[in-house]
Amino acid sequence: MEHILSVAAKLFADRGYDATSMREIAEGAGVAKPTIYYYFQSKEGLLARLLEEGFGSLKREIEAINLRGDDADPYQCLVDTVWVFFDFATKHQDLIRFIHALAFGPPSQPASRAIDRSFHESMDAFQRVLARVAAAGVLRTDNLEQAGVALRGTTTTYIVQYLKGWSVLTRDLAQQIVDGFLSGYGSGRK
Repeated sequence: MEHILSVAAKLFADRGYDATSMREIAEGAGVAKPTIYYYFQSKEGLLARLLEEGFGSLKREIEAINLRGDDADPYQCLVDTVWVFFDFATKHQDLIRFIHALAFGPPSQPASRAIDRSFHESMDAFQRVLARVAAAGVLRTDNLEQAGVALRGTTTTYIVQYLKGWSVLTRDLAQQIVDGFLSGYGSGRK
């Protein structure tokens, strides 16, 4: 099943969701078309599972940061959160390309609407990390939503550059991003 999802992500990223047929996914995965219907019931079911698996793993990793004890270093929590996004992008390049295509494509497409719920669940987990860091006194609390947009925006920009072959995603880069972020949104304490 993982192989089918991987093939679907690549085809959706390369050709687009609407232009990719179930037959092409089956051929690419080396399985019979009924096998895909057995596991996913429909193309929409396959899309839902692909997004659920992708965003689900991202959300679980962010939630693990949220579950760290009260003595966890808030600065390291931020660095680790950026790294989770970077690590996810390096492991799931096709899925990330597909998600970005949907995010910047026509909003009326059913596939575009399908990412909304999963995306928002992951971003809620991300905002909880920021709230935790703010509660520890490392981040100003006056506008956490704006701070979240700024940090996600910078992280996403580097991911796009990585997908284009223009940058390398490293833990050191994650730390540099957090340092820059805290110079604008930080409380002055680390």
